[in-house]
Amino acid sequence: MFSTGCWDKVELENRGFIVSFGLDQYDKSNKSLSLEGEDVQNRYTVTIAMPKVMDMKENAVKDQNKIVKTADSPTVSSGIQLLDTSSSQKLYVGQAKLLVLGKDLLSGEDLFRQVVDAMERNRDISRKLYLMSTKEQAKAILMLNLPGEPELGIFVDNYYKNSGSSGFYKTLEKVISDLHSTGCTLIPEIEKRLETEQEDEDKGEDKDKETDTDNGNNKEQDGEIFFGGCAVIKDYQLAGWLNDIETRGYAWVMGNCRDSEITIKSDNGYMPLKVSKSKARIKFSQDGGKLECLIRVNVSGAISEYNSAADLTDMNKLNAYKASLEQAISKEITQTSSRLQTEIGADIYNFKDLLRKKNRQLFLTYGEDWEKHFREMHIIPVIKVDIISTGTII
Repeated sequence: MFSTGCWDKVELENRGFIVSFGLDQYDKSNKSLSLEGEDVQNRYTVTIAMPKVMDMKENAVKDQNKIVKTADSPTVSSGIQLLDTSSSQKLYVGQAKLLVLGKDLLSGEDLFRQVVDAMERNRDISRKLYLMSTKEQAKAILMLNLPGEPELGIFVDNYYKNSGSSGFYKTLEKVISDLHSTGCTLIPEIEKRLETEQEDEDKGEDKDKETDTDNGNNKEQDGEIFFGGCAVIKDYQLAGWLNDIETRGYAWVMGNCRDSEITIKSDNGYMPLKVSKSKARIKFSQDGGKLECLIRVNVSGAISEYNSAADLTDMNKLNAYKASLEQAISKEITQTSSRLQTEIGADIYNFKDLLRKKNRQLFLTYGEDWEKHFREMHIIPVIKVDIISTGTII
């Protein structure tokens, strides 16, 4: 009995639980010195968000349930250490749920490599941590208040848990694995929308006009967040961005579009298909000295709504709708693969490793100069859609 207990542990009320991280490239115009002086320059701006554990009940109504702190530092670990010294609580990163990376940081290979190394070495940080990218500063994302919602890291964690296998996400573990094996990966994008921007749009005002000198990066503001596109990382730096449709074009190939909804134009308006299952099979072959990739995608789903004048009992019309859906999915896959091959040149599908596993002979032929052959490879999508329900009783 006397040998048990937690005498060497930190009490809960003295612990600061970091739920969300934000990392940006340091703004050199600030000209603030690092702790080491002029010999060591700051490179990162580290932002953390912590819930007010003891005051959460009182502040829940006011949506002031978090503490946001920032520090400029030459390394990520020294930034966390600096934030620890500026807090009366002992900071703990073991409960972190989210890491947001700013655009400027992603654009610098050396900066991003060091971030990946810091996250990989820190054994207190969970490998299940969600990674997200933003086209602005990560600090601005963490400063955002979500009315009626919990702190951002908790919100993202709950969102992906509730969406099950349908949500497209990347964890720290998966990103590190992708970068070590292929040097390419996708990081889902998160963006903010302030309430003032929504009000300006409702009034018909120009949303691009300057309303705040610091763009809200240094103060908390109410607003909403949006998921959709992705940052494409190649050779440890930002290579381009995919929008939400192009991201779904990638997801079709990976076979994880469950619960997605794709809409086509019908005779009397628009018709959505709610996807219940999607699977993809990939086969490589050779034609005329060039590599071919055949992608067979099988999709099952239900028509969730349609114009009541449409007659879905007519098999000819139903087959025409299926053909339109197949054409739409094929177009999304082709649009994404075309950008990745010609413009970005990043094999985020990991086709090279798949070729090595499926066809060793072709891998020996084309695997040497893979980027060149990936750009020239002919990708052929073959789609089969099964409409399992139309909501019509025959």
